Formats: sequence, C-alpha cells, structure tokens
Amino acid sequence: MQRPDTFSPQAGFVLTKAGHLSDFDEKVAISLYQPLIGPIAMALYLSLWQEVKDRALVTDRRLQLWLLDLLDIDIDQLFNARVKLEAVGLLRTYTQVDSLGRYYAYELYAPVAPDAFFKDDLLGLLLYDKVGEKRYDELVGQFSLKPVRRPEWQEITASFLEVFRFDHDLSKEPPAVVAAKSDMTQKEATRPRLGTGGGYDWALVKAMLANSNIQAGQLATHQEALYQIAGFYGFNRRILLA
Repeated sequence: MQRPDTFSPQAGFVLTKAGHLSDFDEKVAISLYQPLIGPIAMALYLSLWQEVKDRALVTDRRLQLWLLDLLDIDIDQLFNARVKLEAVGLLRTYTQVDSLGRYYAYELYAPVAPDAFFKDDLLGLLLYDKVGEKRYDELVGQFSLKPVRRPEWQEITASFLEVFRFDHDLSKEPPAVVAAKSDMTQKEATRPRLGTGGGYDWALVKAMLANSNIQAGQLATHQEALYQIAGFYGFNRRILLA
C-alpha cells in the first residue's frame, strides 16, 4: 500500500486498547505473528502496548515523530508496519482532524488463541508460506495441547455452590456489581479483515457464471473471500475471471 501524504511525522496519535495483553499473548504474537509481519511491525506492536493506558484520553496525543525516534525508522516504515498489524487483526486505526491538526487513534488487540490461529485459513496459510513445512509443524507442536485423559478416571470436581455461600439475596445485585457488568467491556481478538472487492467487475463475473453450476447467490456469499485470495496470490481481474 502507498502511504498517503496525510500520514506524516507531524500527525498526532493516541492509544487505546480493546482488551489486555498477557505474557502468553505476547508469546503467541512473537511466535506466530512475527513471521507474517516482520520484526519492525512486531516492535511497533509491543512498544504501543507498553505505552497504552487503561483509560485513553485525546489529550495524551503525541506526534508520530516520537514513534520514529523510538524505533529508529522512517515514516514509510511506520506506515508499512501499521498496515501489517491491521491486516492480521492486531490493530485498528481511526483518524480525525481537529484544531490541532490530524491525529490517529490506534486501537490495540490481543492475538487470537493458537488454535484459532491455525484454524484460520488466511493466518495458517500465510504462516506456512512464510516459514515452510518444517517450522510450521514445529509451531503446531509447540502450541498443541494434549491433556491426559483415562477412561477409568471418575470426575469429582467441586461445583461453585458446593464451595461458596452468599450472605445476601442473589436476586438483588448490589449497585456496584451492576455497574461493573456495564463498565467491564472488552472486545474479542480479531481475525484478518477481508477486502471489499473493489476494482473487480462483479456484475461481469456473475454474468460469465450464469451458465455454470454455481448457484445464484454463491458469488455474493464468497465475494470477499475471492477478493482476498486474488489479492494474496496477486491475481489480476483477467486471471480471476479465467
């Protein structure tokens, strides 16, 4: 992607987070995501997590020049790192112009769990493409869980109410508990976002498939996936229509 002129060192940025990043999440990010996005994007990701606060304020904005100095990179490298993080679901970016000029809001996301990563067609395929079969198998083994289970085992795990008792009526929640349920919002980890399919004449594709065995509606259902595959493998419109 080409960097827009508005994305400059003098533009501001603020940080917010959709959830929390655990030590295990960081391990997943470095082991599974870094081969996809590269060391600069991963350095940016971890640096942003170090700086983000629990409660984001627009008044906390800094110039993007601060990030360039921190990572010793130029503005094009920062842009490339940013869009890579967005592509794999680790970052969402918003922008606004106010009296101080343009600024960007970077919303950080934790990585998906390892099982979700390997089950995701885009992430798993790209990892395999980047690291090769041997390393891919090593990573699968590293994050695979093999719990010990024996048929003769009888479960005797205690339930919650067998252990705990409440001193008040459970039907009447204290105001603080009600408020906490409303305030404690956390967004789920995100997967790669598919493109919109811009630039392809989908009406022409539909017309060409009219006499095929593909049922009406299937093209619309899979349009985003087709666009993503075309972009991933560098197919142009002619190849897609072939």
